[in-house]
Amino acid sequence: MNCLRAHRQPLWALLLLGTGTVVLFGRALFLGETFFERDLAAYYRPAKSLLAPLARASQGLPLWNPFFGQGQPFAANPEHELFHPLTTLFFLLPFEVAFRLQVILPVMATAIGMFVFLRSLHRSQPASLFGALSFASGGYLLSLTNLLPSLFSVSVLPWTLAALVHAFRHPRLRGSVGLGLCITLQCLSGEATVLLMTMVLSAAVLASQRRACSMRKGGILALAAVLGTGLASAAILPGLHFAGKTDRATGLSDSEASDWSMPPVRALELLAPDVLGRLDTPVPDDTWGRALYPTRKQPLVYSLYPGLMASMLGLAMLVTRQRRRLVPWALVAGAGYLVALGSHAPLWAALRHLPWLSGLRFPEKFSLLFIFALVVVAACGFDQFLMRPGKRGLMLAWAFGGLALSSLLAFLAVHLLTKSPNPGTRLHATAQVALHVAVVAAAALLALRAPGTRRGRGFAITCLCAADLFFAGRHLVPTVPSVTLAQPPAYLQPLVARQSDELLFNAAAWSPDLRWTPGLARPPLPAQWGLATTLESDYDRTFLRWTNQATFLFWDIVRAHPRLSEPLLERRGVTAIVSPTPTVRAPVPNLPPVQMMLAQKTQPVLFPLSRVEVVRGSMGYRDAVERLGDLAAETAIVDEQELATFPARPSPAKVEILERTPERLLARVEVETAGAAFLAFNQTWDEGWRARIDGVPARLLRTDICLCGLPVPAGIHRIAIEFDDPWMTRGLLLSFMFALACLGLLLLDRRLDRRATSV
Repeated sequence: MNCLRAHRQPLWALLLLGTGTVVLFGRALFLGETFFERDLAAYYRPAKSLLAPLARASQGLPLWNPFFGQGQPFAANPEHELFHPLTTLFFLLPFEVAFRLQVILPVMATAIGMFVFLRSLHRSQPASLFGALSFASGGYLLSLTNLLPSLFSVSVLPWTLAALVHAFRHPRLRGSVGLGLCITLQCLSGEATVLLMTMVLSAAVLASQRRACSMRKGGILALAAVLGTGLASAAILPGLHFAGKTDRATGLSDSEASDWSMPPVRALELLAPDVLGRLDTPVPDDTWGRALYPTRKQPLVYSLYPGLMASMLGLAMLVTRQRRRLVPWALVAGAGYLVALGSHAPLWAALRHLPWLSGLRFPEKFSLLFIFALVVVAACGFDQFLMRPGKRGLMLAWAFGGLALSSLLAFLAVHLLTKSPNPGTRLHATAQVALHVAVVAAAALLALRAPGTRRGRGFAITCLCAADLFFAGRHLVPTVPSVTLAQPPAYLQPLVARQSDELLFNAAAWSPDLRWTPGLARPPLPAQWGLATTLESDYDRTFLRWTNQATFLFWDIVRAHPRLSEPLLERRGVTAIVSPTPTVRAPVPNLPPVQMMLAQKTQPVLFPLSRVEVVRGSMGYRDAVERLGDLAAETAIVDEQELATFPARPSPAKVEILERTPERLLARVEVETAGAAFLAFNQTWDEGWRARIDGVPARLLRTDICLCGLPVPAGIHRIAIEFDDPWMTRGLLLSFMFALACLGLLLLDRRLDRRATSV
């Protein structure tokens, strides 16, 4: 009988996990819908849609992306997670299926990993399952489902901590390899902030262990850190080199870095998920969303709610004798809360002045520290209170009653002070809070009065708490029919139907009047339909810095001289322009008020220029454009640091493109007179581009702030322009060497086992 009960516990756990997956993601799993919230549709969907096509076109690693910002590095950009295991799904499954699994699988992995981690801390099975669901189905993690790098990294976090505990208690070579693999997965996610928080949580885990440290244990942990970063070299080395070429290399301004600072009042969300209103959607000016986040209208982390039971158990543990053992977790929770406050507290400013941390932004991300620590403490409280009868259960009931009443009063106070335009919304939210309180009250009553074994009661209580979380978190992972995102808007369909080399300039995306207009396919969204874009805003601050410099200069010039937009766009090879319609309102209902116009004149990706201007700096570029006027469309404006001198009138030439892929262009060029010609290559300049003229290396110049140019001597020549990233090659080689080292360590550990057994 005991054997049967032992087997039932994992089955109940799997059943509960499966139920949560169906409740939260059922429409995506069974109804063909897909996730669309915020960055998922605006950035990650178009970026992920390029993975397989670029790899096929490049016949290998997709090093260059010609669709964003008139060409940007692709594989080196950590935001694309090229080497993450989940990325392989896009090469094995249909795109829509793979894209949905990017959201679903990390949440499931988090739940299982949190269960394993809590079990490694000697928590009971019901308490571990309770903590796993509180974290994986809580507001914080579900809010990350539209921020894929953070989601990927956080999903591995509990596995890393569990491997850390195992390696610390059993200092073996295999333990260092296992911990190193977890660190590798986090590094491949491309989220430095979560890596920093992982180190803080690792310190808390080690501080909470009762076993003394030793040189052997320290060596095993250090070896794991080296193996983890070494295995991820394929992503780390090119990623660091790439970051040095973006605006992040110079650090962020205080205002930008402090954006999305968490208001202190959001701590009330630990007691009620909607105590401050539904902050997951844009809100009117007179409600809490805009008041708390005036520049963003909504929080970065939509919800902090870990479940009312988890919050109450965590707070209740502060009055027990066990609180001394929980000091490391309490310190982490307090520090995480203070850092998450950002500009509302001094700790964030001090943190950003530390070495290597000036590029940190969005302090609200650090709320992970106090949410994670709270769940760990709550799991301890689950065992302390709910799994033991007697006076502790009575104390827990009083704590539940008092905190439930406090949360309800806090909710009413906040909403009575808020000028909500819809009283029905407040009533609905109040009913939600009452429901959460009722669920927890039922769980407390079950803990006190229900018959059966302690473990059985624990699983029953966990089921009630899971229902509370599933109900509160369902709106954080909304879905829409896949066709809604797969089809281009009506105004872009003629351009997509042409099936030719297109370069789109979306001027409407810069219009303040259209900033929140639905249906406007802002860059980089057109990339998923094969449309390259130029002069767009840097969505995630990962464009090359000279790309952004050129964009800002373009708008400075055009605002002062609107007529110069045509020659500047022609110079770049723009084939279509999306601009606001003359009327403010949309001419057709439910369509954005924009129009798409085909460019009258355009240029191919490689063509000869009729003029060359050598200038000094960005001001020299601007003066040259204003002086040239319409002639700017056929002029290369080169900084004197790139080219000291060149004839103002280069020789005419004929260009025949023989082959073109994202990373390679072959052409036949015939220079018609005795002088040198000057070719424009309409891709963003990067040091990875290499040019050869008849097999002889030639320097590819940076022109017009961010584009490429190539002087070609007289005669008939074969031109080859190729992109390569030597840091990618070095990283791959280093990762391969560390993989061999891991294999060698595992074989050595096995050999040591055999030797110990034989002795």
